[in-house]
Parts: sequence; C-alpha cells; structure tokens
Amino acid sequence: MTADRGHIVPVAALLLLGSFAFLHLTALPPYEDEGSQLRWIWRIIEAGEWLQPLGDGKPLEAWPMVPLVRLGFHPLTAVRALHVLAG
Repeated sequence: MTADRGHIVPVAALLLLGSFAFLHLTALPPYEDEGSQLRWIWRIIEAGEWLQPLGDGKPLEAWPMVPLVRLGFHPLTAVRALHVLAG
C-alpha cells in the first residue's frame, strides 16, 4: 500500500501538465477533418440515429463523440479529447 502512495504525486503532476496542454490544444481553430467530424456529429444528433446501425456511410469515429456532445461537452472539445485518448 505504501508503494502505491509514492506514485500519487508524479501521476497528479502528469495529469496537471496534461490538462494544461489540452487547454492549449482547445485554443487552436478546428482542422478540416475535425470540421467533417463535427458535421457528422450534428447529423447523427439531428436525425436521431445514434443507436442505428453504422451503415450508409456513417463513420465509426463520429459515433463515440455523440454521447459526449449530448452530455453537454463542447463538440470540438469532445472531438479532440477522443483523439487524444485514441493517440
């Protein structure tokens, strides 16, 4: 148990530095591929087809972003957060 407590400070510092880097990343304007993903997110939400099959050209990469946007996250923040997690 004591060995796990020794890792709390470095992990917390890494998370704090990562949050500053992510905050800087959200200040950049959207790129073209992010713009197309934002259009897909709004299309899926407006059509109400999030739970429908992933056919008809609906990209798999937009599918997990829809719940984050529906929960109130800014769409561009949701796109970039999932890109960071995937990377």
